[in-house]
This record gives sequence, structure tokens and C-alpha cells, in this order.
Amino acid sequence: MFNFINGIQWQQPEISFHLDNWKTEYRAGETASIVVSVEVGFKSEKDKQAFNPSFSVNEVMGNSSLVTGLWFDRNNWRIFFMPIMVGVFNVFISDDRFNVHCYSISYRVNPGPIYEPGGVVSWMGEVNDFVAGSKATVLLQPKDAFGNNVTSAIEGQNIHNFDVYATTLNGSNINLLDISNKGWNEFGYVCIEFVVVTAGHLLVHIKHKNDSLIGSPLPLTVHPEALDVANCLAHWSTETNSFQLFSRMETFVSQRDKFGNLVPGLHEFDFEVMQERLSLPLTDLQYKEVSPGIQSFSFMVVKPGNFILIISAFKEMIMDMPHDFSIYTGKFLTFCKK
Repeated sequence: MFNFINGIQWQQPEISFHLDNWKTEYRAGETASIVVSVEVGFKSEKDKQAFNPSFSVNEVMGNSSLVTGLWFDRNNWRIFFMPIMVGVFNVFISDDRFNVHCYSISYRVNPGPIYEPGGVVSWMGEVNDFVAGSKATVLLQPKDAFGNNVTSAIEGQNIHNFDVYATTLNGSNINLLDISNKGWNEFGYVCIEFVVVTAGHLLVHIKHKNDSLIGSPLPLTVHPEALDVANCLAHWSTETNSFQLFSRMETFVSQRDKFGNLVPGLHEFDFEVMQERLSLPLTDLQYKEVSPGIQSFSFMVVKPGNFILIISAFKEMIMDMPHDFSIYTGKFLTFCKK
């Protein structure tokens, strides 16, 4: 191609471009290069050194969220860049001074390898409220180092292990049962399942080698399961099991589900005091919920002797029943000084 400047004819260079090895598909983070071929040379070495092509991808000039590491290797006549966003892209190379314009290069980018700490975790169905004993599912969207979604089609079944555990809001560890990595689902997420058993407001942590994944920790609320009578537990307000006649005896019943969580509410229990297989009436039986999941029962026995206490509900006794106790007659002692 010839051009005229001040009436003087001079030849412009003829330059072509193509991807190195004619490769058109890359993984994010992989280095790509474009070969710059000079078909017809520059007029002078000065013009050759002045050649400085501009580079844009999908009409975005230079380094961007699409490519990075862009540079022109003048010694080897290569344009190097690193694709970092997934998709199909078109390259435009130009240098107006030498009337160079190239629109013919396009390439595809697939996600790079999994970058474990870049994964994003969330609750399946945005549900984070469960009853103890329920199965909960966390969804993990694997990402590469540039934030692109990684799928099983790209990564295969190569799923790395993640640490999953739960704590209370103040940092105390709690148990999660049957933690399992179920692999990819049909929507491109990795599913992690576990069974929640501890009631309260909790946090679920998902980590890889001490690095928390994006979105971790996840808030979790677990409610107690139904009352399990056989797992309820009583304890006296004092450490003794001997009481003075006409004194008020008090016992506290921890209302628990089968996992040991306290179950709030004023649940009904049957109290029975027996002596030699005979049931005795209780005097002034009182009960109240002193804190969520704990009931106070108090009563008096109006005769001395050895007795057993049975606390039950729905014909089933609570733990550590029956309980032995005794009632004694109190005496006043007089101390005289000599």
C-alpha cells in the first residue's frame, strides 16, 4: 500500500495478526499471545520502532475486567495478554499512523481451575431456620481465581474437601451430624449436607485451609424438637434428699427433646409420691416456668418416713425416676452455758 506525503510516495507496512498456534480457546488466567507478522516492511527503523498498536477487547481498550497483563513484545513481535473473564470475545488492533486495523481475531475463555477460597456459599432455597434433627443443605458455587463460575463440565468431579463446622454466636463449638459432600447438582452447585441437633442462634463456617469462603459464616436458627419425656431430667433445689416435716420441697425439671435441647413452655407432668406402694396426697403442689425449658415444682409431705417420687407424662417416667427421699421430724435443741 502506498501513501503520499508532501507529494512524495512512500510505502506503508502491511501487517497481519493471528493468535499464536492459531489457538482460539483458553482458560481464565492462561497467557495468550497474538503473532504480529510484517508482510511488507517499514520505511525505516525509526518507523518500525514507532509502531505501537492499540488493543481492545469487545470495544474495551487495554487492561480491563476482560483481560490483563497486556504488553507488546517488540523484540519478538508478539502481543501478550491474559484473558480473565469467561465468554466469547472479539479483538480489535489498530495503529492509525500506519493505517493498521484488524477486526478478525476472536477467542473463547472457559473458567480457570477452582480457587477454593473464592467459592460462594449460601443456604439452599435461602432457608436457614430448622427444627433439631432436620437436614440442612449449603450450596457452594465454586469460582476460579477471577470470580468466574466453575462447573462440573469444566472441572469434572474434582471437588476439594472443605471444613464445615458450627459455633454459637459467642464462638463455642457445637456438633453437626452426618456432614457429607454430595457433589454437583444439576444447577452447577456443590451440595454440602448435615443434620442440625443443637438449638439456638448459630453460625455455620465453611473453610478451606483456614480461609473462609465468601458468605461464610452463614447464620442458622435451630428450634428444639418435640418434648421427649424419657430425656427430661429433674434435680432438687438442694443437694440433700432428706427434708424436715412440713418444709417445702422443690425440684426443677429440665424439659428436653431427644437431643438434650431445652423445650420452652409449661408442659404437663404427673407427680406421685409413694410409700410402701401406697400413693400419698401432695399438699399445696405449685409449678411454674422459671426459665425457658425449666419448670419448678414444689410441694409438701405431711408425714415422716421414706418415700419415692415419680415424675411422668403420658405414662412414661422422666430420667432417673423413681427418686428416693425421706421426711424427718425436726427437734429443737437447747444449748446451756455452764
